[in-house]
Amino acid sequence: MDWKTTFFVPKQLNNSSELEEILLQINESSEAAAAQLVDVITFAKDGTIGLANLQVAPAS
Repeated sequence: MDWKTTFFVPKQLNNSSELEEILLQINESSEAAAAQLVDVITFAKDGTIGLANLQVAPAS
């Protein structure tokens, strides 16, 4: 069974390196250990919401 985990990121991503940083944190988190599909939801101060569906490597 594939588990899906949702992570809420309370900021707008300005560039891909910020997303990579978040991905590293997600991969290291215990919540993501069993998750293969991850939603990252970003909320910007201007009210816009971004959603990224990410493939996370399962913990070995």
